[in-house]
Amino acid sequence: MTLATTYDALRAQPLLDGLSDWHVERLVAHAQRSMFHAGRRIFHEGDPAERMWLIVDGKVAVDAHTAEQRLVIVDTLCPGAMLGWSWLLPPHRWHFGAVAVETTQTVELDGSAVRELCHNDPLLGYQLALAVVRVVTDRLQATRRRLAGHAPGGESPGEHGLRSRRIGVLAICSASHWHASLGLKRTHQLEERT
Repeated sequence: MTLATTYDALRAQPLLDGLSDWHVERLVAHAQRSMFHAGRRIFHEGDPAERMWLIVDGKVAVDAHTAEQRLVIVDTLCPGAMLGWSWLLPPHRWHFGAVAVETTQTVELDGSAVRELCHNDPLLGYQLALAVVRVVTDRLQATRRRLAGHAPGGESPGEHGLRSRRIGVLAICSASHWHASLGLKRTHQLEERT
C-alpha cells in the first residue's frame, strides 16, 4: 500500500478525527498496513505493548484471564475501532489479549515512535491522549452496562464474569500521569502552539 493510501486509511479512522492533516502525515511515517487471519493471536496479556492498530476491516476479540485462568472475551472490536492503548502508558504491557475473529485489515502504528512524536509535539500528544481517553471511557461504560445486565438480582457485577479487580486496570489515570507519559510539560505550552 502506498503512502497516500495509508494516509487515507488513517484519515478515515474516527480516532483521528480531531487531528490536523499535518499531524496525520507525521503519523503515516510510523504506520504500515497489516492483516491478521481468523484465529491469529495478535498479542497476549502481559506481553510488551509496542504497537497499536486501527481496524479498517474485520473483527478482533479482546480477551482476559479470570482468576480461575479461564480465557474470557471482554469485547469485540469492529472497523473504525482502536486496538490497544497499553503502548501509551508505562509499563507498556498488554492488560488484555487480542485475537482476530475473522480476517482483519488494520493500520498498525509503532507505539514507541508515536510516543516520541507526542513528546516532541505536545499538541499532537494532547490530542491523541484525549482521543484515547474517549475510547477508554466508551469501553468502560460499555463494559459496565454489559456487566450490569449480566449480574443476577442485585449482586455486584464484579462478582460475575470479569472480576472487578481486572476492570480496575483500566481505571482513569490522572491528567498529570497522561501528560507525563506523553512527554507533555505544561498545558500552557499547548496554548502557545495553537
